[in-house]
Amino acid sequence: MIDPVLDQPDITRYDRGYTMLLNGSKAKGMPLISESAFAGQPHAISTLIWVNVVDGQIHEAIENYNKCSAPAIKWIDAESRRLASIRQLPAEGRNQMIDAYKYQISNFKSNAALAYLADHQEATALKMWAEAAKDHGHIESRFYPIFHQKKNDPAAVMKHLSENFHPEELKALITDLAEASKESTGWFKGWTVESLDLLRKVNQQAMTGTLAITGAWLASRAMRNYMEDQNEEAMDQAVDSFFSWMGDFFG
Repeated sequence: MIDPVLDQPDITRYDRGYTMLLNGSKAKGMPLISESAFAGQPHAISTLIWVNVVDGQIHEAIENYNKCSAPAIKWIDAESRRLASIRQLPAEGRNQMIDAYKYQISNFKSNAALAYLADHQEATALKMWAEAAKDHGHIESRFYPIFHQKKNDPAAVMKHLSENFHPEELKALITDLAEASKESTGWFKGWTVESLDLLRKVNQQAMTGTLAITGAWLASRAMRNYMEDQNEEAMDQAVDSFFSWMGDFFG
């Protein structure tokens, strides 16, 4: 039996396309994702723009952001009315779903901000990240600007991260950053590698004690091994070593 809550053509099409994408059938999955994105389905827009950025399709990412933003708002309004007509769906459940769709607006805005940064539109990118962080506390929108604004000051990066993020949040974010560096091409690959490298360059003035210095060195070595070997085992070692040290740094 089809769940009436999810019985919506744009959702169904996106789910099919996303499953194909995850299973390695990108050529078959992306047209379905794109069709749902152009119809305004928020998750599809987030995925489309993210794939654009990862693939180095910077102008396409900006174009798709501008093309899909207004349809997303209309789609959410229409979906809210459709969900309200489903009697067995409690108001609380409906509101949670709509909130999740609205969150995706901040998510695809954050993804698009990367493209604007790559297109040398720094002010626009920073404004978009600030809006996404303000509207939904979007975590990547709080995380990404740090590497751009403080790229020449590793100690300031670590100070900001330690004061504004929980270690578990950072572990997830940096793991995603390491994954993205492996999967991406073009500008975004260079940006992720540069960002990971910045995390290795925390100078000794920012650390206290032999344990912290040793931990940072181990983390640096593991990150370097990952960047050279590009394999899952090296990545896991890099992330674990880095956060073993970070736990001491955070106190």
